[in-house]
Amino acid sequence: MFPNIPRPLVVTALEHYWQLLCEARGCSSDRLIFHVHKGGLRSLDYVGAPSRDSSFHHLSFHDVLSFVVWDLTWNDYFVHYSSVFCQCKGVPIGGSASAQYASIVLMYLERNVSWSSFPPCMRYRDNYLFYLRASDPALLQNPGEYLAGVSERLQDAVGLPLQVEGWGESLDFLESTLCFTNGLPDIGLKVPLAFAPRGSPTPPKFVKMVDGHSPNAPRVLQSFIPNIFRKANWYRFDNLRFVINIRHMIRLLRTKGYPSAWWRPTMFAKAAALDMSYLMHVASALGADE
Repeated sequence: MFPNIPRPLVVTALEHYWQLLCEARGCSSDRLIFHVHKGGLRSLDYVGAPSRDSSFHHLSFHDVLSFVVWDLTWNDYFVHYSSVFCQCKGVPIGGSASAQYASIVLMYLERNVSWSSFPPCMRYRDNYLFYLRASDPALLQNPGEYLAGVSERLQDAVGLPLQVEGWGESLDFLESTLCFTNGLPDIGLKVPLAFAPRGSPTPPKFVKMVDGHSPNAPRVLQSFIPNIFRKANWYRFDNLRFVINIRHMIRLLRTKGYPSAWWRPTMFAKAAALDMSYLMHVASALGADE
């Protein structure tokens, strides 16, 4: 969807919601400032009255809008294999703020959508998820045609080209897998893909993960373990899914030849920093994978 979002519409949507915020605060635009914590603690960022607090960067709405315009019009190069391309329209593919641009534009376009005429759905960034009952006669008769019809109606409602990227009891996203078991939703951290011919005597090699014998392997774990903990805790509906997520990552580390002495202490330290119950969950994951 990123290439289909008109760049001027990003600015229009931002201006619209900034105006709503100013009206809700009961003040003019010049009396509200973005305060961004210099240490990167996002929980401390806020929008409020002008301040001289040296712990924050202070940005006006004009500053933010100027950055957005620059990001949309100049920061639009991307690499595909060994070639560099310039994106001529839409929000930048892979841009650090592109998902937020897409989300706020869709919020703006959805203001007058009558959702009662659609099946139950939710949106995450630029992906719409529809919950369809398998017993629906129209769906049973021709699933492809039924989904195309829903997509076309939504496309007309928001005014942007859409396409069906997948359907079924399980859907994969960038980092997660959403599935339905007996009609109940479940989300988990996606198991890393492996490539190896069926029946091959050699073990599979996991994508985007260096082997344990690589000189950079210990350094990889410095960021890998904290990131995995955060994602394993985010992509779950219950404690069991957290344990399963951690178990998958432990198997990945062992398959890639990472000694347990490299990652086990860090894993327990991260668990203890969150909550004592997480220590039990990690111990359960380790025990299940022994």
